[in-house]
Order: sequence, then C-alpha cells, then structure tokens
Amino acid sequence: MNILTSIVSIILFFAVILLPVFILHIINNKKIKYRFIFYTVFGVVICAVIIWFFSWWIKISDTMLLSHYGYNFDGINEKERFANVLPQNIDQVKNLETSLFGIGWQLKAIFAFVFYLPYLFFVYFVNYIIKKRKATQ
Repeated sequence: MNILTSIVSIILFFAVILLPVFILHIINNKKIKYRFIFYTVFGVVICAVIIWFFSWWIKISDTMLLSHYGYNFDGINEKERFANVLPQNIDQVKNLETSLFGIGWQLKAIFAFVFYLPYLFFVYFVNYIIKKRKATQ
C-alpha cells in the first residue's frame, strides 16, 4: 500500500513539474498571437487543478495508510487509536498521524500554488530566452 501511494505521489509531482513545459511546447507548435497570455491562462488553470489534486492526494494517501495499518480514527485516547496497530508499525503510524495535524490540505494547496507561480513564469522566460538566442544565431 505504501508503494502504491508513493508511486501516485511521484507521478503527480512529475506532472506538476513537467506540465508547464508540455503546455509551452503545445503553444509553440500552434500559430497563436498572444502566447504569453494563452500560456498564463491555461498554465494557471491546469496547474492549479493538478496542485489541488496533489494536495488532496497527500491527505487521502496518509488516511489510507493509517487505516491499512489498523489505526482507529474513532479512538478517544492513544491506547484505543493504536490498539490494532502492529508494534513494528507504531512509529510510522505516529508520523502519519502527526502529518494529519495542522493546516488543512486546501490551505496547503493554496500555499503550494503561490510558490509554484514563479516556476510557471520561469519556464516561459527560459523558453523565450532560448528562442531569442536561436533566432540571433
């Protein structure tokens, strides 16, 4: 189960990283007059959806792993919550339980998107510089 959730997380992470490059490649192959505006609108919308799903997936995968290890979400105290957890898995379950505390996945998605926007523009401007250098040579 841990391997499955890790594989999905890695795929989503690479989708977040490579999606702006893919969008830019599609835009460059088409005859579009205002490429920057088109890239910004579609890049922001598509990447926001992917980041939103990625943040949701992190919380859901932690919840799935906790239930897989036998964690009791309805337990009142620590003894009840860890009653069905095997002794070798208690440390991992405690780490997963701690990761569920704090801000919600929605706020994590908003913060991730705020930090992701500069990367979106960085990809565009690197592509712009590369195209200008190729044009001058």
